[in-house]
Amino acid sequence: MEDTEALLYSKMYDKFAVDFNNMQIIVGRVKDNWKGAHLKGSSSLHVVDRFSISLRVERRTVETSDPAWPSVVVAATLPRLQLHFNEEKVVTLKHMVARMLGPDYGGRVDAGTQTEAEGEEARAGPDETLALWSEWEPDSCTEVSAKLLVAHFTVSDLSVELQSQGRPVAELQVTCMKAGLTRRPYDTQLSLSVHSLLLEIGRASCRERV
Repeated sequence: MEDTEALLYSKMYDKFAVDFNNMQIIVGRVKDNWKGAHLKGSSSLHVVDRFSISLRVERRTVETSDPAWPSVVVAATLPRLQLHFNEEKVVTLKHMVARMLGPDYGGRVDAGTQTEAEGEEARAGPDETLALWSEWEPDSCTEVSAKLLVAHFTVSDLSVELQSQGRPVAELQVTCMKAGLTRRPYDTQLSLSVHSLLLEIGRASCRERV
């Protein structure tokens, strides 16, 4: 029976696997030695130390409303993730995200580009704009119990360090963190579990097991 279900599953889904290795996020000025920090994989310029992630995506190719067969399944695994934040890094990341998202989120945009975009939106008309958004909405005929998306994220070791004026303020360490997301036409469910949690603030520390 299990072999039959496994064979059916393999026929119903297209599978994709992607591995990202030696990734890192660095924030610094032009004069900073970011090349040396990049080679080290961990430094005062790092927001995220060097890490690797394995990503698996499965897309259902057969139409069905059975909740046992979600439309898309995403699974991500990170062995270790270390993050470092301070005032300067947070402000820099905020400006970067705002510029990427555009003026609606506080970013700047070239006046000519903005005028051209507004003109294209006006020519498209409300009906065409609505049609574009409707492509992202679930079909009204979709079975209410059908799962549109199921995602699983696992981080074996997570560390978040907060600094202020060059001094450590707090550090959060989490082991075996698992997060889940289930998206249906009518609701979204989130789940989170951790094996152990350690919070250090100055000299005081607090440990809690979940």
